[in-house]
Amino acid sequence: MCLCGALGGCARSLPEEVVAEVRRFFELGVDLLVECGLSKEKALSTFATLEGAMLMANTLGANDVFDEAVSATGD
Repeated sequence: MCLCGALGGCARSLPEEVVAEVRRFFELGVDLLVECGLSKEKALSTFATLEGAMLMANTLGANDVFDEAVSATGD
């Protein structure tokens, strides 16, 4: 489970300095995907899919959920 993903889910109730670091994590992740050749839209979609798939797999206690979610993106 991604710590920043978990923190991002409750960002509205966190101290601003924590929110700033969580935001920076997400921005850096998207920027890295763009630097690797993805469009901004595809980078956002990919990052969101990975974060959501980790959350679901952890909640359901089933790692295969992550694999299925990621493979469903077709990339």
